[in-house]
Amino acid sequence: MSLSTKPLIYSGLSVLAFSMITSCRSVGSSSRVSAEISAGSPGVEQQTYPQIARFTYFMDKLDKDMKGLTPAAAADRLVAGNARETAFNLQALGRLYEALDPQFTNIRKAYKKLEDGIGDFAKWVELLDKAQRSGAPAEIIAQHKASRDKARITLEQMLISSNFVPSDVNAVTYHQTLNTFLAKYPWKPAAVDRADMIKRLYDDLQVIKSAPYDFSHLEEGDGVHEFRRKMRWFPMEARALNGMVLLKPKTTPCPIPEYANLVNEGIAQHKYSVLPASAAETNPVYLTPCLYIQISKLVDVVGAIKGNIEEIDNNSNTGAASDGVAAADQLVLTEILKSTLANNLFGRLQEELIAAQTFSDKQGVRMINAQNPNFCFNTQLLNGVKTTDVFTCSSNADQLWDLTRLESGYYRIKNNGKAHCVNLKTSNAGDETKGTSCIVHPDQSWKVLNAEAGLVQFESQRSPGLCLSMNKAVDGSRTIVKTCDNSDKSQLWNLK
Repeated sequence: MSLSTKPLIYSGLSVLAFSMITSCRSVGSSSRVSAEISAGSPGVEQQTYPQIARFTYFMDKLDKDMKGLTPAAAADRLVAGNARETAFNLQALGRLYEALDPQFTNIRKAYKKLEDGIGDFAKWVELLDKAQRSGAPAEIIAQHKASRDKARITLEQMLISSNFVPSDVNAVTYHQTLNTFLAKYPWKPAAVDRADMIKRLYDDLQVIKSAPYDFSHLEEGDGVHEFRRKMRWFPMEARALNGMVLLKPKTTPCPIPEYANLVNEGIAQHKYSVLPASAAETNPVYLTPCLYIQISKLVDVVGAIKGNIEEIDNNSNTGAASDGVAAADQLVLTEILKSTLANNLFGRLQEELIAAQTFSDKQGVRMINAQNPNFCFNTQLLNGVKTTDVFTCSSNADQLWDLTRLESGYYRIKNNGKAHCVNLKTSNAGDETKGTSCIVHPDQSWKVLNAEAGLVQFESQRSPGLCLSMNKAVDGSRTIVKTCDNSDKSQLWNLK
């Protein structure tokens, strides 16, 4: 038996089996996508969910290029604008949620058909333009024109058959049917959904860094196109979550020096680099900008290489395009992958996702001290002075706290009733903390450290190594900071 001589490039120490949630059954057999989406469970209480806003934000954008138009006019508008990216985002949402219900698989497939149709039409429009400007032979130009016209007809037919743009102006559109499904679907609570989405993004990164790439192929298997596609899913899905994933301030230190200046380069404004906030998302995940932007840069760089391969191939062959990749391009792609893995780019982003999942914002919780669970963190006004102390646990508003993540990644500890924030007075172990009016400042910023059995510590941003602590188990005993020690139960708090 002879062994293949093709250069098989492994991106990790081992090739693992991943369940990417692609085995969900489809429902229905109709070719009309709208018929495959049924209404959600009857009797489900209607609420506002961030999940719905994620879909409708992008659906509304697409409707601007389709609603009220003929299929032919819609095809032109979809290709001329940014509709392919919008369809990608909706495809990404279907992909993220298809483990919940087979109907999300149908949604993913519907937008994939739309994205493929737009992409194929746009591809031949662009290749024809390049061939004409470069003075390609007449037979190449004729071939490209025929391919463009065929792609346009295919897109128009898909818009009609899918009900994205029905031929009957009075027919129910795909988006109308989808809106009904989304409104009635029994969505998970936002906190549970957040954890699910973080897990999906983590799994995406695991697949990127562990797939067996073969850069001798453009399309076949895990070739050049698949390498880019796998990387592109991560920023596409992060963007599709419509504000659940955001970037930390651009001043955030970059853990990989060679990526440090990316925040100041043009790539930082690329469509895959920008993550807008949304009022619908109240507990975002924050990622380090340089790491996230580097993935955007990789998608862009590999995309340019892929595009160049396609252009040369399609403009030099009158028959079907080949699937081969030149040795020089293979070498460049291999070095890109090698250096990216050496920098542990994907692993670092996975670490940040894990960190975001270990703790989330809290509202109106009591902070019960682990050393003596009869005592809770408390605030009060004594002779006009805002204090922080411990007191016998009760339902009093002085013991109810909001913990809110700041852009820095640290947390503010704010009293639910008096609007005091916990403040570090000095940087000396044993000194008292106090309550002050809330501002964004290191004195009021605390890192949440997970200890044991669901207990947490609060480490000062201003003075790393000092943690919020009970001093004495006595009503009115002022809270202090101590050298952080997760075996010291006076520093551990149970949030309920």
